[in-house]
Amino acid sequence: MLDLPSALRPQNLSVQFPRITNALAEVWLEPQQYQAALNKLLCDGRKGRNGFPDAVRHELAALRSWTETF
Repeated sequence: MLDLPSALRPQNLSVQFPRITNALAEVWLEPQQYQAALNKLLCDGRKGRNGFPDAVRHELAALRSWTETF
C-alpha cells in the first residue's frame, strides 16, 4: 500500500485494525478480490455491529472510490 498516494494511505485503519490492513494488502494486486473485500467491509449486513469509526470508514470509502477507477 506504500504505492498509494500519501493522502490515500489508511493510517487510522492500520493503527486500529492492523489485521484488516494486512488482509487487504494480501489481495492488493488482485483487483476483483480487493474490491470485494472493501465492499464487504463497508456493506456488512450483520445485525448488532457498530461498524467502523468514522475516520476508518472514510479511509475505506476513499480506497474503494480510488480503486474503482482502475
